[in-house]
Amino acid sequence: MVIDKISKQFGFSQETIRRVIDGLLLSKKKLKMSDTPLWKLTRQNNRITRRPILRMKLWDGQNYLGWSPVILKEILNHFSELMIFGELPKEWLKYKEVKRAMEKLSLEVSTWFENEFIRLMSERKFLGRGITNSIGNGKVQVKNPRGQIDFLGFNPELNLLLVAECKLTKWSSDAGDANGDFREFIRDQENPTKKSHFDKLISKYEWVCENISSVMAALKKEYPQIVCGDSIRIASAIVTYHPMLISIFAEDLPLRSIVRFIEDFDTIGDWPYEFGIVEKILTI
Repeated sequence: MVIDKISKQFGFSQETIRRVIDGLLLSKKKLKMSDTPLWKLTRQNNRITRRPILRMKLWDGQNYLGWSPVILKEILNHFSELMIFGELPKEWLKYKEVKRAMEKLSLEVSTWFENEFIRLMSERKFLGRGITNSIGNGKVQVKNPRGQIDFLGFNPELNLLLVAECKLTKWSSDAGDANGDFREFIRDQENPTKKSHFDKLISKYEWVCENISSVMAALKKEYPQIVCGDSIRIASAIVTYHPMLISIFAEDLPLRSIVRFIEDFDTIGDWPYEFGIVEKILTI
């Protein structure tokens, strides 16, 4: 009766409405938790903060659905962020059209975040862009063998080249999320051969440092206004959307939220950290 009423009022098919309700439904069976240790419960979906519609069997033996309109609205709003990271109810993800739409959205938002960082650094007089395959154009061109660099830019006034990675992270505030973030960004102790985000960025950073003369020549080809001396400073960092608890464990390069990074940079007017920077001699 409820599904039929919603269908007539809003124009959605009954099948679509059932899909939505299935993904938001919390039953007694789903509520039972496993013996997984607390610090590993990084994606525990069977809880009221993920499934706000309760199915209850009352005294008459019938199943009833109950929910709070306020909480339901809050959680649906929260889903608008979770879907960027593929964290929708599994009942929804089994449909190919949902997965395709979610993957498209995730790519679009990630691209927006990278472009927003490039814009902010351009406002701070950095000349550069994201690098996919090569730097430069025409005869002065350098192939990039280490994978995409989200931002490679040079500030002539500061004589500073920045190699940055942008990560669209979600808000995480518990031990489970921090544990997952540590394995993804710093080091996976259960799989030591797996490369973390820091491993990948350090590899790109080292490649830029080792080929700095060629890299700068290629950048000058794209940005003729670049002027530098016999040596330049090269810095690197991972910039995230939200602050991360694991930033205290980042020893090789800074790990900062985009707001914190920009605030730190503007406060000093230069590279604000004591690490993540080297100076290299140019041979051009």
